[in-house]
Amino acid sequence: MADTYLYRPFIDKNHAGWLWGFNSSAIAFGRVGDNSELDRSTPKAVLGGHLFQDLTSTATHTLGCDYDGNGYAWGYATSGQMGNNTTNHYSTPIAVCGGHNFVKIYSGLWQNSYGLDTNGQLWGWGYGREGELGNNATSNVSTPVAVCGGHVFIDIFAANNVVWGIDNNNDVWFWGYNGWYGGDGTGNSTSTPKRICGSQCVIQVSAMRWNRALLDSNGTMWVWGQNGYGELGRNNTTGDLSSPLNCVCGNHTFCKILLGYYQDFGLDNHGQLWGWGYNSDGSLEDNTTTNRSTPVAVCGNHTFCAIITHRYGNAEVRGMLAIDYTGKMWGWGNNSRGDVGDNTTINRSTPVAVCGNHTFLFIQSGTIKRRSPGGGVAYGWSFTY
Repeated sequence: MADTYLYRPFIDKNHAGWLWGFNSSAIAFGRVGDNSELDRSTPKAVLGGHLFQDLTSTATHTLGCDYDGNGYAWGYATSGQMGNNTTNHYSTPIAVCGGHNFVKIYSGLWQNSYGLDTNGQLWGWGYGREGELGNNATSNVSTPVAVCGGHVFIDIFAANNVVWGIDNNNDVWFWGYNGWYGGDGTGNSTSTPKRICGSQCVIQVSAMRWNRALLDSNGTMWVWGQNGYGELGRNNTTGDLSSPLNCVCGNHTFCKILLGYYQDFGLDNHGQLWGWGYNSDGSLEDNTTTNRSTPVAVCGNHTFCAIITHRYGNAEVRGMLAIDYTGKMWGWGNNSRGDVGDNTTINRSTPVAVCGNHTFLFIQSGTIKRRSPGGGVAYGWSFTY
């Protein structure tokens, strides 16, 4: 199965959704939400006039929820990931069935969708053949079904047919396919939640294909998975791990983490972004194309508060977006489909400003600083792709 991952979802200060990038393939079918199937190299507003509190997207489809808790979906829908009891494709938002009051919504890396309601109950729909919907079954569904176990989740993360949820005790549970390092050290898949190894107080989870990471309440990053490009950050390129280990060099204290394709990123409390792992395309943005097995600082003296990466299928496209504390967005890395957002398709090895003079909320498909329509500021939980 191709592992596709190319997205650009952001919410502006008026709570409108904006996307760009991949939009034209048979598996994308209008995931930008502007009633077209054209790739976009500059931000396009999502149609419908919705006031989004959360917005998330992958290469196949996009999800959002508004301030009334209503869920919306658009894009490719063959597995039922729209959640409206059909497998019809849509290039503008369509309501998710069930009358749920969502506070968080998330599109899995393939063709599944998830919503977290106000009671901490997690719901899933779409592709479920590896057990990744967590409902003790291995079949697709086209309306939301409850994840088993009675867990009260505060955050979720989905990648490559496996899902992680952080509960209200800061324990981490996973379900779905476990051949790519679920985190319990066994390699056994499961269609209901199973607790991962370790006693960390976890506040964030990130994963990308063969690598996973946790961030604990002390700002320590725990990693596991493959290490062929140094992505475990322990100054070598050998020795894969099947359960979390605190081994990233440098004694960094991170407030956010993010995994790219064979690469890791950590944002420290000063807004400095650090990266390590694969760098042949310059996407670590240290002004080189040398792979790194320990953290190196991203160039430019920027003070960032949110980060996001992208990838498309087996072509291994990589890139990065980051928002600074003024709400300005910067992009770099592979730009073959316009994903940097600078109205070009030129690859960038240093940050360039995204077009449009937008002021973006601090959001990275899960990490958001939400502002209520009344003008107050509400802070969401930390979470990353």
